[in-house]
Amino acid sequence: MTRWIRIHETEYGLWSYFELDDKGWARRQACLRGSDHQPVAAATLTEVLRLRDQADLEEPSAYERQYGILAEHNFGSWGEAEGVSEISEDTFEQVWHFARTQLDVVARAPTRTDPAARADHSGAGMTRDELSALLDKDTTACRPARTALLAGGRFAVSEGLVPARRLGYTYRSRLRRARLRGQQTLALDETVDILQRAADEPIRIGEITTEDRSWTFMLFLDATATTVLACGALASSAAND
Repeated sequence: MTRWIRIHETEYGLWSYFELDDKGWARRQACLRGSDHQPVAAATLTEVLRLRDQADLEEPSAYERQYGILAEHNFGSWGEAEGVSEISEDTFEQVWHFARTQLDVVARAPTRTDPAARADHSGAGMTRDELSALLDKDTTACRPARTALLAGGRFAVSEGLVPARRLGYTYRSRLRRARLRGQQTLALDETVDILQRAADEPIRIGEITTEDRSWTFMLFLDATATTVLACGALASSAAND
């Protein structure tokens, strides 16, 4: 039986809307942030699975930058959680179509920023040098992430906040899939542990892709984007050949 629920996370100013299958897994998800209901996510399980199975790292990453990260934990016991309510299919569809349409418009909108300038600024306004300074740590993944960034790798830092626990579920699933495929990872297990221990701490997500697109580094920053709390990496399928 399909159900539709809404979760209000006041700490993050976030309203999350989910369409759930009969086992409690999310089929579709739309998220609105702030009093002006700014869309920050509109992802579908069908699209996510298709990209994971048929595409390399860049396409799934681009999808998440545009449509957000689909929750990958089970909502089977949602009725016991605080701030959760059941909604009608019509309510979900209205929010879904609004969020999806707005995110598509943003993705198609031309930018007046000079391309050379864009290369040294993330979506959240952080510069390459500023992010590089945050990665000046002697850890397994931070060192190569900083090297990739300074070598000209693409980077982005999100403006939205996501609870660490939710990211922990998502990246634990990705780590499991990577191991099943024999895909190389770097400090991803430690990253998952850090996210799960951080519980409901608000997290800002960043990403660095090497110039040859062989590796993608996932960065998890605090709410003010002044500290990198965790960093892990996943190799593309080509890097494993």
